[in-house]
Amino acid sequence: MTYKEIYDFINRELFKNGITSCVQCHEAGISLLYLSVFSHTSEPADAAKQILNAYQVSFDLIESIRPEIEKLSDEDMRKLIILFNERLAEYNTDFSNKLISDLAIRLLDPVHGDLIFDFGCSYGSFLTYAIDYCKDNNIEIMQYTGVDMNINATNIAKMITMLLKAPGYFSVGDYLSDSAWGFSKGFVFPPLGKFLSTTGRYKSVVFDGLTLSHNSQGWLYVDRIIPFLGEERRIVAVLPASALFSSNTEEYRKELLKKGYIEGIVELPAGFIYRTSVKMAMVVLSTDNTHVKFVKAEDNNSKNVKRQNNKNLDIDRIIEDYQNKAEDYYPVEELLTLNTLQYSAISNKTNNVKDGKKLGEVAEVITGAQYTISKFTDSLSVKPTERQIVVSSDIEDGVVDWDSLPYIYGFEHFDKYSVKEGDLIMTSKSSKVKIAYVDIKSKNKIIVTGGMLIIRPSKELDGMFLKIYLDSEEGQRALRSVQKGNIITSINAKDLREILVPVPSKRHQKELSKEYNNKLSTLIALKEEVRKLENQLKDFYKKEADY
Repeated sequence: MTYKEIYDFINRELFKNGITSCVQCHEAGISLLYLSVFSHTSEPADAAKQILNAYQVSFDLIESIRPEIEKLSDEDMRKLIILFNERLAEYNTDFSNKLISDLAIRLLDPVHGDLIFDFGCSYGSFLTYAIDYCKDNNIEIMQYTGVDMNINATNIAKMITMLLKAPGYFSVGDYLSDSAWGFSKGFVFPPLGKFLSTTGRYKSVVFDGLTLSHNSQGWLYVDRIIPFLGEERRIVAVLPASALFSSNTEEYRKELLKKGYIEGIVELPAGFIYRTSVKMAMVVLSTDNTHVKFVKAEDNNSKNVKRQNNKNLDIDRIIEDYQNKAEDYYPVEELLTLNTLQYSAISNKTNNVKDGKKLGEVAEVITGAQYTISKFTDSLSVKPTERQIVVSSDIEDGVVDWDSLPYIYGFEHFDKYSVKEGDLIMTSKSSKVKIAYVDIKSKNKIIVTGGMLIIRPSKELDGMFLKIYLDSEEGQRALRSVQKGNIITSINAKDLREILVPVPSKRHQKELSKEYNNKLSTLIALKEEVRKLENQLKDFYKKEADY
């Protein structure tokens, strides 16, 4: 029998026994699997036997499936248990489905030696997928740990880790009480739509003087696990989207921001949880964050996004976007001025550029010649020629020393990559984007080489004004929003054309540019004075020592 046939066989036998509840089927099914492999283990074998006795399942069923279970490979055993998990999640929104778990474990980014903790583990659904992912990627986890108030659930979770040959530890307890939990990567998924029975308020264990209500959209659960965050530790919390903008938790969200606990937020589409249209979000928590990453996962879905189970959700792309600084990367100071952490609301408030237009509407964006400096080595000239080349390293403090650029022979066909007065040149393949304004009218053709872009403003946009904007915090955020790549980031011309830039009156642009240039000239002069003083100090002993 294949693992699917074993799954179908067990469910048919349980159905004959009158067991139709998905939770009961899960408890009985996992208990049967466990006793088929570990029949002589005292714990949690006793719990498995009690479950089967409670559901009046004959122990003869164990003997009938044991020979088939023994034939299963480790990989097929994982697939079999995942089938049980998927049924549990499909009919009950309190349990993590594969999409939630796969995305969460990728955001946690486990490494060798981690201790993965599920805060309110229930039947161990998330940990099952975590084990599956880590085994597939040869990541050796020190321990998979869970705590839950339901004794049956924690026993089932223990059985699953043993069946999957993974190191596990589980305890029964109230995870809203103050307990010392050890972990390096933590997961919390508060019960959806279920509030605590009381209507009182709970003191935050993180922030003195702050309280949370019984219906705090999941933050109360987060509050209990945050104290155990530390360097190189991370938590992923699955919360309803209302947790990002609800007024009764605004103060708590702002305290999290102030302390640097919020690393990123992934907004999920409606229907991400089976059989509910509630929108959810994954909040990534770590320490010392000065900016917050935002990804709106709907942008990564296929046209089938409205299908009930969202099987086409592109998790790989969501993770890529998150690792690449996401759709936007906002400073904490800016977020503290808002009353929401919902990306759509934030982007509307912060990205509404006054007098804004797409860059592609008011400027031509040209990709530089895809030749690096090494390609021009044989054509370099010590004497002036008709052509010079500029590379990214020639931009220093936003300025290019045009007179010092190297001359080259030939390359007439590269004239289309040469700059004109009033252009901007910008590096496109670096985490730190450098921008220079072309303030000369050269008789030579100055060719822009690989890894750079030319921005040629139209008549309604002043080049220096555009540089001022792109060098600003707002402009830098706009550029970060179109950067791609993890190790080596890049910006392509197509995406750059889509960013919004301010286009006020030409008179206003000229006035700002003039004021900026005056201040820039002062700065350059002061730097030159500093440079001269530094040189004098270097030579001070030689010139001034009187012996």
